[in-house]
Amino acid sequence: MRKNSKRTAEAISLLGTMRDTDLAVRLGLHQTTVAQKRVQLGLKSWRSERAPGNWTPEVLALLGTVPDKMIAAQLGITRSSVRTRRARLKRTSWLSKQHSMIWTPDALAQLGTMSDSQVAARFNGSTSAVWQKRQALGIASFSPRRRWVWTEAELALLGTASDQAVADQLGCNVDQVRHARKRRDIPNFQPAHWTATVHHQLGVLPDRQVARLAGASASAVQAERQRRGIPAARAPRWFDGHLEELGTKPDSQIAKQYGVNVSAVAKVRKEYSIPARNGSKRQPWQPEEIELLGKFSDAEVARRTGRTESGVKVERMNRRIRGIDPRQAWSIHRQARQSV
Repeated sequence: MRKNSKRTAEAISLLGTMRDTDLAVRLGLHQTTVAQKRVQLGLKSWRSERAPGNWTPEVLALLGTVPDKMIAAQLGITRSSVRTRRARLKRTSWLSKQHSMIWTPDALAQLGTMSDSQVAARFNGSTSAVWQKRQALGIASFSPRRRWVWTEAELALLGTASDQAVADQLGCNVDQVRHARKRRDIPNFQPAHWTATVHHQLGVLPDRQVARLAGASASAVQAERQRRGIPAARAPRWFDGHLEELGTKPDSQIAKQYGVNVSAVAKVRKEYSIPARNGSKRQPWQPEEIELLGKFSDAEVARRTGRTESGVKVERMNRRIRGIDPRQAWSIHRQARQSV
């Protein structure tokens, strides 16, 4: 402490009358400096002066009946001191008494079937009390991954209604239903919005596109369309009556046959969930197709032959045919069309 100052006598007189930390803040000193000076002068700490003399029978009777922090504030000591004295007298805390639960058979049956916080909220208890009871009985904590074996009838309900509605119907937790549904890649239930606009598109657009508009599954759209007696959407005009050919030939061959782009064929095939032809062999290049290489751009050759642009480019480079200058492509195409 500072010597030869007017504050020295006042500072020394305050030692032991308050906490060392409070006095250090008041004097602008470190707590250790204040404590060392107090010990050097043989003065007791403020806590040791107040705490022993204030443990009257009335205060001791309050232990466990009110929160520890209230007694600590009344005596001017820390909560740890109150906790130590209460533990010495083997009294439970007021908080544990407030959160104690009456363990009925129904409450015991719910342990492990849902989270501890959910059990506590349902039976007006604390999460710690539920945890302690579950640990004492040796019951594992709740996990959505652990559930009884799902029957076929129960699995059929997943996705047909909200997870909460299915859980209420089965008498289980909503997390278990959600986990079982996601594990099997079953989409969440979404009620269809059958507006006039959506109904107008039935039979006009494929069921998958109508399903996106209605926010429902394709099977729900198909059922609604059949209920109303509406036939399925027909293919574009250039495929009218030729849907059976999709998937039986390579998309490039069908595109060449009808004079359309390969991507258009693939798009219609995917809309009707028709798989592509598997194991199809590479179509050999015809002499009239080879003559087009280098005379027109790869994109134009692909359009005329019904092949992909990358396939045309690979064939041209394998035959070491130089491609045309992109700047000359338009003039060549124009001259070819005029000649035709």
